[in-house]
Amino acid sequence: GYRRVFEEYAHVVQQRYPHLSISGNNYPAPKVNNYIAKASNILKWSALAIITLGERVSFWQNLNIPNPPEIYQWTQNHKIMSCVGVFFIGNTIENGLLQTGAFEIYFNDVLIWSKLKTQKLPSVEELLLRIKNNMDDKKMSFQEDKFESPISNDREHKKSGEFDEFDKNDFGSENTVDLNNQYEF
Repeated sequence: GYRRVFEEYAHVVQQRYPHLSISGNNYPAPKVNNYIAKASNILKWSALAIITLGERVSFWQNLNIPNPPEIYQWTQNHKIMSCVGVFFIGNTIENGLLQTGAFEIYFNDVLIWSKLKTQKLPSVEELLLRIKNNMDDKKMSFQEDKFESPISNDREHKKSGEFDEFDKNDFGSENTVDLNNQYEF
């Protein structure tokens, strides 16, 4: 997954530029997806509770339903298969809602690569070239790469394609490569 890609890229960048600080974060999913994933999680655990404890707590009788649905009868006859199926289907739905497919690369808070925009991961050569260009140029202008990032309000990107100036001789701890991506820890 993206965690492995992040680790490989971070290793290559760290070998080439040992003075850079590298960090990785999960790219946030849209809020509506988070809410739907939470609801899916609640439904998953509720279904598991009904399958495993339904008869013991007289679930259907307490709802004044004399004859439970056929699907419930089937789950009672196949409890292990039902529980495994509900668990894996629920997890698949939740993970699908929370994955963004993002792999955003920032250098000193400037977006230098966006998988959301380009629909592909950069090659190692492309990544190293972008980092080198950002370290060499006094003023950067990637006309073909005017990205807008929904990551959060803590990152201010100029929409003009013109980025902040910085001293190219300052390669201290203030220079960072922030590989934002979607992966689970």
